[in-house]
Parts: sequence; C-alpha cells; structure tokens
Amino acid sequence: MDISNCFYQTLNALGMHGIEFPVFDTARIGIRFDIGDSSDFDVYSKKHTVNPLYIDHCLYRVTQIMDSLPNLPDILAIQLYFMNEHELQKEIKDILSVTKLPYPHETDKNETILDGKPTNVAILLWDLSIINFSKETLLKEVIASDLDGEHLLTASVFWVWSNSNIMFHLYDDRGADLVAAEKSAIKNVYLRFNQWILKCDRENIESIFED
Repeated sequence: MDISNCFYQTLNALGMHGIEFPVFDTARIGIRFDIGDSSDFDVYSKKHTVNPLYIDHCLYRVTQIMDSLPNLPDILAIQLYFMNEHELQKEIKDILSVTKLPYPHETDKNETILDGKPTNVAILLWDLSIINFSKETLLKEVIASDLDGEHLLTASVFWVWSNSNIMFHLYDDRGADLVAAEKSAIKNVYLRFNQWILKCDRENIESIFED
C-alpha cells in the first residue's frame, strides 16, 4: 500500500485539501460526538488524578462508534509540529513510548502556517493491516491527552477507512468528529448514536442527514 497517496486521496474525497481543523467544519459530511459527557463519573478522583472510570466511559463511546463502521480502519495518521529533525525524532520517540506503536511506515513532511508563522509539520502514517497493537491503549492515551497524558496526542490522531472514504478524529475526551464522502457510509452511525451528538452542532448535523 502507498499509504501517503491513499491518505491524501481520502482527504480529497472528504472535501479537504489536507488536514484542516476543525475536521467537522472542513469536510462535506460529518457528525460531531460528545465523548466525555457524563453525570455518572467525575473527571478527577479525590486524589486529583484522572478517574479511570471516566476514561473507560469515554473509551466505551469511542469504541462503540468505531466498531459500528464497516470493516476496520486501514490507515492511522498522527500529525506533529516540529522545529527541526532532532525535535521530530524526540516527539516520535515519546509517542511510541506511550502508545506502543511500531515506528511509522511513512512520514510526510511539509510546511504550514500556524498562528501566522511558517511551521514544520509531519504526518506519521501506519498501514494498520500489517501491524499488531492495542487500539484501546492508543485511544485511552488520546482521551487523556488534555488531562494528564501526552499532549502531543491532543487533536493529532486520525483513523482512516480509505476504501470507504471515512475518517474518525478523536481529539481528546471532549469530542470526536466522524466524516465521510457519502452520507450513506455513516448514516447508520448517525441513527444509532444520535443521543451522543454534540448539542451545539445538532441542528447543523440534522440538516445533513434529515433532508
């Protein structure tokens, strides 16, 4: 698999020229989910550490959404910003340490504008069909990334179904975007998990799927 080509072809099918934030606003068709909304679990325990029950609650929602999609994702992408090659390799090492992922199969490097300044950006790519790793470990790390986890994973991890032109972007415990090139690809997810849709975007999402 030419991972980079498949990845960018999927982005183009979604109506995106590259990774653009927020994904929900830049893709043609999408759903935004509230991942951490819960009245049952406090985010932090009495010891001021992240409550594992809260993380498990978020993980349950994420895995339910992902597992309801057709087949399995075939591409994993992680986007990093860096100043130089030494910093990039350190960031990669830090991510691999917490996620237990193997070294990326491909790395695509470009320059982008961040906060009005030219910034180096790298997209790490894995062919998920040829590696063994714990999906749950990575998802938990992303969920906890803005709490007490690895901040490099916040809003930087993307799961891609290249054959179906679907992408899932879990940014942290606060939410996730599911986008697709065709409504039919994710209509069942919209119907099945409608109660988890982020309230502030519900009207916009309903206008996409209920017309």
